[in-house]
Amino acid sequence: MSNELKRDYKKHRYRVTFNKRPHADTKTYNFGRTRNIGLRVDYQCAEVSFEMTGLKSAEDLVTFNSKLFRDAYRKILFVHAVKMSEGLKVRKLIIDIDGVKSVFDEKNDANGHFPFMFSMIGDRDLQLDSSWEGLEDIIINTTKSNQDEDVRFAAVHAYLSAKNRVYAIDKFTNLWTAMNAYYNYCAGQYEKQLKADYGVTELKRSLKLAGSDRDALGLICWLLDSHFPMIGEEGKSAELKALWKNNYEVEEYLRTLPAEDIEKLYDAASAELRGEEIPDRFAALSNRAGQFGVKLMPFLLLQYAYNWRCRLLHGNRSTFLFMAYNDYELSVMHTINYFLERFLNDAIPKIFEDSYWDQEKQQMAIDYMRHIRMKGGKDVFQKNLDALIAAQSVK
Repeated sequence: MSNELKRDYKKHRYRVTFNKRPHADTKTYNFGRTRNIGLRVDYQCAEVSFEMTGLKSAEDLVTFNSKLFRDAYRKILFVHAVKMSEGLKVRKLIIDIDGVKSVFDEKNDANGHFPFMFSMIGDRDLQLDSSWEGLEDIIINTTKSNQDEDVRFAAVHAYLSAKNRVYAIDKFTNLWTAMNAYYNYCAGQYEKQLKADYGVTELKRSLKLAGSDRDALGLICWLLDSHFPMIGEEGKSAELKALWKNNYEVEEYLRTLPAEDIEKLYDAASAELRGEEIPDRFAALSNRAGQFGVKLMPFLLLQYAYNWRCRLLHGNRSTFLFMAYNDYELSVMHTINYFLERFLNDAIPKIFEDSYWDQEKQQMAIDYMRHIRMKGGKDVFQKNLDALIAAQSVK
């Protein structure tokens, strides 16, 4: 057989070190036909090692002429963020192929592309709850294509991206995207469970929840407080429109609220959900929320934030291109962003737990659907649910 027809079946050994060799335990995963890829991530350093028959050069790796290394690089940046609550700043790459080392840094990069992959997270402290560390194995063992199809990862990506935003409006855009993904996931879980319970693959319209921001957002309000905010059909009433139009007292209150008191406002709103009284200093805001049919937490976190989302993200009014330090809109954004950021910091990791969407949440979702589908005194939801039950009994 000629040399041209011979194939190289030798196993080539690759190790790529980010900054310095880490001391963390090795996690293994597979990518395509390459098995047992080793990944280690420690504080501001990481390493990926693997063996494969194909011989790649160091340049092949840094130009991503290797899907495996492109995927590994993403995983390292992602895992470092959730594990260390901080973005990884890549200062040096040491690529070892069969014992031959190549070093890349800002000085040794003729094309000026170092570090070759750029992170929207940055390298600042992300202040993530410790529960985010539990996402490490999930990230390592989930391909990018599967992440792209999983709305939970949409929540994670948007939330982490928000952490590196300087301007309040940019932070709000990313945080609301994360919230949007969060409530759509919950709505989807309700539908998934309903289909599983009754052995069907499709639901009638009155049983559906996913796909409607109004209804899915209302579900989160209901899960928090068993009250439905007036953002649906009620939102078309002249009374509610008047409430929103004359909502300047909320803006004025938030404008004069010291930044250090936003945390206290969140704590008070959370305590109210547990049955505690709202402090007198926040009573005016609480009373305003009551006019919209909800308590303070779902009002500021969801209903009020949704109103601002509609103002700013629908293109119906100009965005914040210029802003003075004491504009009321900036105070509003700071408050809304704090509520969204703190709530999602706790909520997002939980949706990756197998036990998250339990029977209690499913029953609350059914109660909520029954409430919002009531028309003219007729329980449309129950009527169609009974039809599902009857069809199930026939099988």
